[in-house]
Amino acid sequence: MALEDLRRQLGLDAESVAPDALPEAARGLREGVLAIAAAGGYAEILAAMLAAEWMYLTWCEAAHARGAGREAPADWIRLHIEPAFRGEVAWLMRRLDQLGPDLPAREQERCAANFGRVLALEIAFHDAPYADA
Repeated sequence: MALEDLRRQLGLDAESVAPDALPEAARGLREGVLAIAAAGGYAEILAAMLAAEWMYLTWCEAAHARGAGREAPADWIRLHIEPAFRGEVAWLMRRLDQLGPDLPAREQERCAANFGRVLALEIAFHDAPYADA
């Protein structure tokens, strides 16, 4: 199943979800990554992307090992453990490893901060459905 088809099946297509209608954790994630994209340089944006994508890969590997109970989440999980997605995560890691040592110390600090910020936003996003459980 294609990602766009899966988004539509889950009711997550862009036309059906206005940003102000998103749950707080989803808005926080959206606003946080958009702020990084607007203000950050290439390496800073890569660091933010790596945090999100590496987390998805890690989470989906564990979820796949446990088995998903519903078809749509199982398809979403499979999308994030396929070789192409793994390759994207590996590329982000390699590219940051290449760039990192030559970046000025301040930019390295911003990369680390962006990585941590996106990871915290992603964790809050993933924890949100269980907050009231």
